[in-house]
Amino acid sequence: MEFIGDEKSRAIWNQHFIQVKSKIKQPKRTHVVDTVTKRGKRYGYKYADLADVDKAVMDACRAVKDKDGNVVFAYYFDIDNSNEGVCVQTVMVDTSGAQMITDKVWFRNTNSGDAQQTAGLISYAKRYSLSAAFGIASEEDDDAQNLKSQDNHRRVMVLDVDELNSFKVNVMGKSYLLKDIWNDYLEYKDPETLHWLMDQKDPQTLQAIKQFNDQYKMKQLLDKAKDKKAKKAQEVEPVDEKETGTKKETETEKNNEIKKLVDGDNTDDETQTLNLF
Repeated sequence: MEFIGDEKSRAIWNQHFIQVKSKIKQPKRTHVVDTVTKRGKRYGYKYADLADVDKAVMDACRAVKDKDGNVVFAYYFDIDNSNEGVCVQTVMVDTSGAQMITDKVWFRNTNSGDAQQTAGLISYAKRYSLSAAFGIASEEDDDAQNLKSQDNHRRVMVLDVDELNSFKVNVMGKSYLLKDIWNDYLEYKDPETLHWLMDQKDPQTLQAIKQFNDQYKMKQLLDKAKDKKAKKAQEVEPVDEKETGTKKETETEKNNEIKKLVDGDNTDDETQTLNLF
């Protein structure tokens, strides 16, 4: 993160930020996403949307005031939307004039021409950035709590191919293959599914997601290397016909000169020619 201001303003900013943080009430996951996998299985998960997170932060900001009753702390978003992707930063300011700018949150936009898709991605990036800035954590349901308690007695392991492909996750009381959820995300690029993947609290599930991601990155590198190799193989150096003809003429002249030296001036004397060899 980047801070803008002097030491005095930073002290004031820190004081206000701590007060705001202490007054934040964690938003509940009141929204549900219902998704169908390629194999026809249906799964869903709960999440707190941007409005929920924004309300939690703004309510806390409004509760921190100076002696005259004025709000002393607030935030806004710095958004960069391009054809390549969406970039969002949260800028937190207070009455001292100091600013704290969060690290950039960037997501690739595979459908930059789709206004609705782009707006959804920006909204997701805002929520992700704002949650990180103020430490917003969604409430966990019983299933997640059970997974977390079980994890205290479980060692995180690197999974082999079979274990990874058969790895299951518990979503809202139902069991699903993580592979199906991962493949659905790769196909549809749904930001809410991405949020679910990144928001897991179970370390073993995080390890499995990381392995799927590493496989995807490796496949991209291999495909890129294959494309580069194929492209290079198709590149044939053009032949200069004029230059080729000149080379042939030069070689012919050299051969004639050698023949003269070998045959001598009298080309009719076969005995002399044979003796020279």
